[in-house]
Amino acid sequence: MSMSVRWLGGLIVRGRFADVRGAIHLPIDDDDTVAVTVEVYAESVRTGISLRDHHLRGPLFLDAAHHPIIMFRGGDVMRLPTHIAVPGSLTIRGITRTEELRCSMCGRAGTAAEAALGWSVSTPPRPVGSTGPPNRAATTALCPECARRSVRDIEGRLDP
Repeated sequence: MSMSVRWLGGLIVRGRFADVRGAIHLPIDDDDTVAVTVEVYAESVRTGISLRDHHLRGPLFLDAAHHPIIMFRGGDVMRLPTHIAVPGSLTIRGITRTEELRCSMCGRAGTAAEAALGWSVSTPPRPVGSTGPPNRAATTALCPECARRSVRDIEGRLDP
């Protein structure tokens, strides 16, 4: 399973988790529902640089010593034109979230699963030297339509 994370104030680092386990329960009849469970072992993060891997496993990021498993549980599979989305809850560092995003321009609501399929989401990085979590309250989101409108507006202001 691949991942990306902001590291040292903004650098985007890509890597993978080597130890991932999961199960998909498919419905047998009309009364049954889809269920998806994925367990990712935090200790298995690999970016290709051992010092950085150690830092990502440590208490400032994944805290793998105290929270060894990252868990996703979902259902309600949504078939979209180019993707399949599975909304659900994600538990990292013992905190479980089922996130709903709201577009900062038009107010449209969307789930974290929809965000992965085209929303523009931005959380400002932590101040240099800060050891606390990023300020999630400052996160902004734009739905796909507003993101396109914003880009077109910026392009229209550029000199030809």
